[in-house]
Amino acid sequence: PGAKPQSNVFQIQLTVSSLAGSISPNWPIPQVHSAVAFESPLSAGSPPMKFRMTTTSKINLSTVLIVMSTIIMVLPLSAAEKLSLRTMALTPLSADKLFLDASGEEQWLPVDWPQRQPSQAVETLTQDGLLSLFSEDAGQSDQASYQVAYQIKIPSGSSEVLLFAWESQGRLQLQPIADDFLSHRHDRWLLINFTSKVIAFKVGDDSKPIIINSKNSELYTIDVGENEAATVKGVAKIQGDEPKLFYSSYFPVKSGRRTIVVFTEEGDRIRTKLIADLF
Repeated sequence: PGAKPQSNVFQIQLTVSSLAGSISPNWPIPQVHSAVAFESPLSAGSPPMKFRMTTTSKINLSTVLIVMSTIIMVLPLSAAEKLSLRTMALTPLSADKLFLDASGEEQWLPVDWPQRQPSQAVETLTQDGLLSLFSEDAGQSDQASYQVAYQIKIPSGSSEVLLFAWESQGRLQLQPIADDFLSHRHDRWLLINFTSKVIAFKVGDDSKPIIINSKNSELYTIDVGENEAATVKGVAKIQGDEPKLFYSSYFPVKSGRRTIVVFTEEGDRIRTKLIADLF
């Protein structure tokens, strides 16, 4: 009370206790002829809720309380959700160590980035579909503090995620995928193309080649028996219009393993990572 609105736009900040009558509902609010922005935090630590209303007549605080009460009842409160997370590095990483706040209570867990196979799964939390990774700031005090370094959007509906990390042109790249490989077998390969190129890929002589579009993934059924080996080839248009072979190898197809193939790029070079994921 007593605050004067400026430029016909004012801001009211209310907590839940305010709605219980700690502010008089008859406090007058001047007539407003333009859009008015209101802001109210729903709970401690949550982002402010914002909405706009336009009026050409006098309103009072009881009207605002009714509108805001209605919105609070309609909008759900954001909640932390559990996530099973595995991690893996596709290239050596020079970036500073990253941490998870696994319990939401500042119990810091360093992120492991193995390069041969994905890490063991750890249980952590997401907020509003985002996974936060923290960096350590030692500062000048004896006790380190932690700041959010990256926020990663988790695939919709996923409670199990595999997070890849690699460096390209000196920058850390982070990309999550749904870690739902339980139904995969030795002859079902997951191909993930993080590059800007369209890639053709083939395993063995009898398998049909498959096309993986840029920034896309495909499940690939290969025609190779268990515990056999096969030639693996990748082709793409790297420069010009002529497709070129950028990868060729001989890879064992073993029972008890599902294979993930990840393509990344560094300039004009496409890097290929074959991962024999145990199941």
